[in-house]
Amino acid sequence: MKKICILSIFWIFSLLLFWCWNLKGWNPEKLRYIPDYSQCNCVFIADCEKEEDGRQTRYYENWQIAFDINCKDWKKNWEWIRYYENWQIQRHEFYKDWKEDWNWIHYYENWEIDQKRIFKNWELEWKSISYYKNWQIFVEKNYINWVEDGIQIRYYENWQIQTVQNFKNGLWNGRRISYYENWQIETLENYKDWLMNGRRFSYYENWQIHSEGIYLDWNGQQTTYYENWQILSEGEYRNWHKNGKWIFYNENWQIAEKRNYENWIWVH
Repeated sequence: MKKICILSIFWIFSLLLFWCWNLKGWNPEKLRYIPDYSQCNCVFIADCEKEEDGRQTRYYENWQIAFDINCKDWKKNWEWIRYYENWQIQRHEFYKDWKEDWNWIHYYENWEIDQKRIFKNWELEWKSISYYKNWQIFVEKNYINWVEDGIQIRYYENWQIQTVQNFKNGLWNGRRISYYENWQIETLENYKDWLMNGRRFSYYENWQIHSEGIYLDWNGQQTTYYENWQILSEGEYRNWHKNGKWIFYNENWQIAEKRNYENWIWVH
């Protein structure tokens, strides 16, 4: 049994040396072992010096691969792969002309995609796509200069759209639409620099209006309806909080109650 263990260790070590020898551009004079605990407990094996082509690999302490980097023309074109300790890929990156074009993919431990980023002109334009664990898209975002800019779309797990909204310089600007899972509209809103401005509508799942209002910087008047289109309540919002006098009606249009609010708190 002891001989078998010794032979097994010998063969593993021989295979490791054979693999290292066949690395592209491998040079035994450049082979280095450098402890690195900055991101994981791993050892760094490099077969290329700085500003040269070749392959760089980092290992966990159990000798499973942690990072794998392939360089071509050094800072211009290279591929970078990071692994979980169970050998499954955690992140995969592709660079072209260094900071010009860059694709970035992050995976769950079950090999399903967690997030994908597609860069164009590095910091100028890029797109981010996040996924549920069932491979379905969760949210799509667009960025300019690392600030969200453009259309953002969120999805339910059944691929139906949950919200569509527009960003400009990292702030909500323009129309925002949210949907029920049956594709019917839930809310219609308008924003300017993250503040609600203009008309707002919300709907029941049968397309009948639930509420409507007109707002200026989150301040406005709102009317809420029963499902039979009769008025349920009407009153004022300040900073998206109920304020002042609110009137509530029963289903035969008669006043049922009057209330006064201060910052959403019912005073009397």
